[in-house]
Amino acid sequence: VNPDNGDVYVSDETHSQLLRYSSTGALVAHVATGNGPSSLARNPASGDVYVAEESSGAVERFSASLDLLSTNTSLGGHARGVAVDPSTGNVWVSTGTAGQVVSLDANLGFLASFDASPGAGPDTTGIGIDPVTGHVYAVDSNYAILQVFDYTGSLLSVLGGSGPTGAGGVKFSLPIGVGVDPTTGVVYVADAGCGQSEDPSCVGTGRVEILGAPPTISGSPLDGSTLYASRPSQVGRGPFTYSYQWLECPSGDGVCTSHGAPSSTNGLRLLPADEGKVFEVAVTATSSLGTIGPILSGRVGPVAASPPVNTVIPVISGTPADGTVLNATHGTWSGAPVTSYTYQWQSCNAGSCVPVSNASGYRLAPSDVGHTIQIQVSATNPDGTAGPVVSTAVGPVTASPPVDTVLPGITGTLAAGNRVQGRAGTWTGVLPITYAYQWQRCPDGTAATCVDIPGATINNYRLTAADTHVRLVVTATNADGQAPAASPVAP
Repeated sequence: VNPDNGDVYVSDETHSQLLRYSSTGALVAHVATGNGPSSLARNPASGDVYVAEESSGAVERFSASLDLLSTNTSLGGHARGVAVDPSTGNVWVSTGTAGQVVSLDANLGFLASFDASPGAGPDTTGIGIDPVTGHVYAVDSNYAILQVFDYTGSLLSVLGGSGPTGAGGVKFSLPIGVGVDPTTGVVYVADAGCGQSEDPSCVGTGRVEILGAPPTISGSPLDGSTLYASRPSQVGRGPFTYSYQWLECPSGDGVCTSHGAPSSTNGLRLLPADEGKVFEVAVTATSSLGTIGPILSGRVGPVAASPPVNTVIPVISGTPADGTVLNATHGTWSGAPVTSYTYQWQSCNAGSCVPVSNASGYRLAPSDVGHTIQIQVSATNPDGTAGPVVSTAVGPVTASPPVDTVLPGITGTLAAGNRVQGRAGTWTGVLPITYAYQWQRCPDGTAATCVDIPGATINNYRLTAADTHVRLVVTATNADGQAPAASPVAP
């Protein structure tokens, strides 16, 4: 169609002629062509009309008024389809059983060619061009496919073909023509065989949704793991936003049903209820020009149970000394999410270990002195329990006898007849700590002359006239030992 005046150009393959009609349907002109014109295309810039002739294998160029301008008869096959790149004026031709795509300049001079044959016995019929993306669309009737190439002949995508649904979720019967909307880039395929096909997935004559390679699913089909869907590789015009609909499927080729709602995120976290199911994903791409898809991935599964598996052993923290508290991590576990952990602390000596606690932390006891300490951890999730796994041992546990950090002291008025009070001082070490007191008389005021005062063994003492100088000796005792400390001589 000439959009400027509404004229319509028609190729008549049966009578080998090219006809021009007005927008009202009146015949304006007609001209004989070569043998069997099968398709035509118009250059919107020049108005020239190009005709591909199946029987003779020639391509002819006519003016808008149907004057023959030039001919190319050296394509080496049947000229089945023709398309014009409006940005360059170059002409693209599909050559039928020769399986070639040929590019010519606007005057039909040869530019290049590439092999579009998918295998033996090709029939590359219709051809379409998208100058915005630089893509060539070619249908092959024998293989019932639509192939997408770049201008150099690199294959980008294949739709249709064998299989329950065809590659890219598209199924053809006998595709013979393809066209590209120059404004939107939407691709249309004419299928001559769908009218006789009982296959409900047969596309027929209509829009074909073009993306590249279909989405793929990565990740392990295990309870607790996450499956991820890739995007289809972009071939049609974008940019696209994507929607992912996960589907759960029976084994084999049965009908799949939706698993949750469509989402803009591409991940699916597998749960215990998903065990035994098979999954695929349908990806829909949307641009300002419309929606493409859904495009189906392959299937993965069935989803298997995933009991815990330890990947990093537990680690103990804390100082292995009597009276201190040790803590431990539960380690790292793969599989479905862990719902609970169990702990078993063990005190080990000479290769023999005994359980001492099942809490997550453990306070060391005097009986642990000289022993090493380890912990065993088991993990449970909905698919089972694993373990125990054992940590690296710490120790041996050291003793913690009393250690004075602040000396004992005396308070009160130091005069005969007064009662003074003793302070035990401050001590570290394993608890409990008990204290014993001994008051001493120091005649010349030096520690070297101090002697015990008989019977003065509590934490207070009433001074006598003989007690010109005194001090207090405190002995601290715990399970790991004892130690004395003395106050300064007073006064």
